[in-house]
Amino acid sequence: MYEIDQKLEELERAGETIGVSLIGAGQMGKDIAAQISQMKGMRLLCGGDLTLELAMKAYEIAGTQHASPAATLEEAETIIA
Repeated sequence: MYEIDQKLEELERAGETIGVSLIGAGQMGKDIAAQISQMKGMRLLCGGDLTLELAMKAYEIAGTQHASPAATLEEAETIIA
């Protein structure tokens, strides 16, 4: 196990996580979302893509229960807060 894995497990045990923002939900973005979903201590916090359906698919892959689409930066900031 790598040191980073141990640190992420410690974070999760402490009830904390690292929130990840994902820009682009094409093939690589969806792969990153899938990887994040398997990691302890990390979660997909927000993501964006020019195509809403791709962004929502990335959230689905990451196992995010409550994805809320936003059309503007202000809406996104409200959702994240």
